[in-house]
Amino acid sequence: MTTLYEGAFAKINLTLDVLGKRPDGYHDLKSVMQTISIRDDIEIDVDTGRPWRLLCTNEEIPTDERNLAWKAARVFFDRIGKEPDGIEIRI
Repeated sequence: MTTLYEGAFAKINLTLDVLGKRPDGYHDLKSVMQTISIRDDIEIDVDTGRPWRLLCTNEEIPTDERNLAWKAARVFFDRIGKEPDGIEIRI
């Protein structure tokens, strides 16, 4: 098992312009962003031997495939063409 530790820094939008609606229903945006010192600490265990799991101390945050961290991990492993033997994400 491999454990990764990362800080996910918050950002603020200094400007945000909605340019137009795309055919897929989303909007094109033009934005200037700046990171700030507030962050979430993320720990990821890869190859846990168990099904995917996401843990978070905030009960209002989804802990399934709706979570952006889960989605990012899914895209990452799909792109590298490797399926981990389980993953646990702790926020």
